Amino acid sequence: MQKVDLLFEELFTEAQKKAQQKKKAEAQKGSQAAALAKSSSRSHVAENRAAKIQLTKDLARLKEEMNGPEPAQLTQVAKVMVLCGLPYRQTKERTIVRTSRQADGSLITVTFQAMLHNVPLPYGSDRNLFHWATDRSIKSGTPFVPWETATEFLADMQQSDGGKNYARLKESYRRIAGLSITVERQTANCDQALIMPIMERSNLPRLFDTNTLAFPEKNEEEHLPTGILFSNPFFQELSKNHVPFPWPILRTLARKPQMLDYMMFLHWRTFAARSESIIRWEELRQQMWQEDTHTWRIRNRFADAIKALKIVFPELPAEARSSGLFIGPAIEGKTLIRGARRLNGRTSN
Repeated sequence: MQKVDLLFEELFTEAQKKAQQKKKAEAQKGSQAAALAKSSSRSHVAENRAAKIQLTKDLARLKEEMNGPEPAQLTQVAKVMVLCGLPYRQTKERTIVRTSRQADGSLITVTFQAMLHNVPLPYGSDRNLFHWATDRSIKSGTPFVPWETATEFLADMQQSDGGKNYARLKESYRRIAGLSITVERQTANCDQALIMPIMERSNLPRLFDTNTLAFPEKNEEEHLPTGILFSNPFFQELSKNHVPFPWPILRTLARKPQMLDYMMFLHWRTFAARSESIIRWEELRQQMWQEDTHTWRIRNRFADAIKALKIVFPELPAEARSSGLFIGPAIEGKTLIRGARRLNGRTSN
């Protein structure tokens, strides 16, 4: 009987040891996971800080460039894209609606819709190709944009023509080609609606020449010129409503689409403002970033955009207040674009 008791005691002691060892191992595992999470958080904070420092340096350099003897190159951006932006991340949604209350009280509703099968809405940095193509269309005065080589866009963006950038460009083009935009304007007197597929036709092959990244000069079957043809409704809207913006800033923010959108919006509202106004954060969320329900985050992002834009344009009359985004008219007529001033409610170049 004594031997049995001793055996049970040994087994019980062994079980206790195993339980303690397991508990200790779990505690160590939890500590390691916590330490890893803490380390990852510190790394993320450090990366964000380094990115902000680099952006500050880039914008300081741009300020010197834009204040040089030659005026900065301007790109003409579709006004609808300044007022209501595309998504910042890829989405499964086929339709997205944005609303924008204008200074005169009118309401603009913009609907972005993906029209091609299995091709999602444009998002993120896709807007760079969109801005590049619309700028060429406006400056040439025609809805057709010739596009002989892929390197034209990459060179203008100061990006390498390596495989990754080339692959991104192809995907961006597919998403933009399938985009349709509906613009509804509601004023005190009338309601207007304009439905616009972005592209009427394009003649770009599935594959570029792997050596030159070039498109063939013409389609062998249809003998169409190589390039993009915007739809007539979109081209007419683009011709009447576009916003000038410094190309060097757009190029610098090519991988920061949200910062770019906010800077464009700040520039346009200041450029067009005739009096001071405050736009509530909830209104801006409906206009530019519906996917994020936290208005405090939109306020913080606008605060960052204001600080960044003031590096290039110190006179920017804007503040991210608790009540909303404060926007004032240009101080002493000075705007982001050198030589463009507000004169009696009108713009002068």
